Amino acid sequence: MKLGVYYNPLWVSPTVVGNSNYKIVGTDIPVESITNAGDRFNGGQPSSLYWVDVTKPGAEQYVKGYVNYFKNAGAKVLRVDFLSWFEDGIDKGRQVGVAHGSANYELALKWMAEACGNDMELSLVMPHLNNEAAVELKYGDWIRVNEDAANGDWGRFSDMDRGTRFPYWSQYHNAFDGLIYWSKIAGKGKMILDADFLRIHNMYKDEEKKSAISLVVLSGAPVIMADEYDTIGGASWVYQNTELLELNKKGFVAKPFSSDPQHADSMKWKGQLADGSWIVGLFNRDNGSVTKSIDFASDLGISGYASVRDLWKHQDLGSMNSYSDAIGQHDVRILKITPGATPPPPKPAKTIPGQIEAESYDSMSGVQTENSGEGGQNVGHIDTGDWMEYTVDVSTAGAYKVDSRVASINSTGKFDLKLDNQVLTSVQVPDTGAGKIIQRCRVRSICQPASISCA
Repeated sequence: MKLGVYYNPLWVSPTVVGNSNYKIVGTDIPVESITNAGDRFNGGQPSSLYWVDVTKPGAEQYVKGYVNYFKNAGAKVLRVDFLSWFEDGIDKGRQVGVAHGSANYELALKWMAEACGNDMELSLVMPHLNNEAAVELKYGDWIRVNEDAANGDWGRFSDMDRGTRFPYWSQYHNAFDGLIYWSKIAGKGKMILDADFLRIHNMYKDEEKKSAISLVVLSGAPVIMADEYDTIGGASWVYQNTELLELNKKGFVAKPFSSDPQHADSMKWKGQLADGSWIVGLFNRDNGSVTKSIDFASDLGISGYASVRDLWKHQDLGSMNSYSDAIGQHDVRILKITPGATPPPPKPAKTIPGQIEAESYDSMSGVQTENSGEGGQNVGHIDTGDWMEYTVDVSTAGAYKVDSRVASINSTGKFDLKLDNQVLTSVQVPDTGAGKIIQRCRVRSICQPASISCA
């Protein structure tokens, strides 16, 4: 466990104003001399903090002195809040205080960064991020990218003013949008994105909880828990996915396929580990099921096959060269894709659509053995709407017999035998039950060399 401190070194307690005996550490300068009457943190209430005037003598020593105090106490992160209120006195379009100006804002951040050095990370909260966060990128280690978590439900995490960018703090109101857009400045050794606290016990569905933790981890953001022992309920398991937490420990950072929060590809994320494997996140922020796919060759540059693991199911899915799945409302898939796998063994023929070339026929001996020990083609499992096509060669036109054996558990139906897309006959499929003998059906038809399609 590491110590972090929440405080703004630009604040001055009102108890020192009016008493010149309080001096800035290391100087003989009264603390009250770096303040101005009326320049208060929160509307000028008697108990309100004062802001530091960074243009006055002693201001630099005061700011750096506060940072050093926390650093000497062992703090590894200093979380500095209400920066927009200092820069121009504006919070979400409303004036809340005195504007100190962008130059003075940058100077204050410079002092804090210099005092933090390499021993403490500087977390910048409520910044306007003007000019694509130009100033914050120079001095900060973390930046907040969304509104306060508040009650932490899915609406706050994903839906609040979704897709809307504002010209001031916070430019994106929900965590999803903020992490997507600002992903372009994130990365190992770069800026750490901060999505504020997680209160997943207020999320309605397990899928939402999984998505929230997954997005925070993949974006490289810190996992900051605001759930407590008496509020977490049965949701603590979401914080205990060791395979995801290992990514966080390694400083892993993925990027969305698109940094535009309104683009569908912003819900597909990828990042590569040192061993060459890939982590892929497929998210669904929408209210219905959505099919998400990833092609390993075109999307990841993987030639051949790769082994795939689902990090939420903790399950190896086998060897694949692509992945596609229907992802439910607010759900997620987190996959580890490792190149170099051998191709999967052949599966029973089942394709939508598909084509299998049969062995040669002759009118006397019938179909030669293929894929099964009893002659013919072993189609395997066929669902409603699937179809299989066979191309057969016959030496002469004539009458040929087509045999089929079918089984069905808990359902009945039929399949059609077609020649040149014309239905020759329909075969009723009875409910044969699990483990029962497969029903044999015989179809007799007059065939010429042609393609036979069974639907």
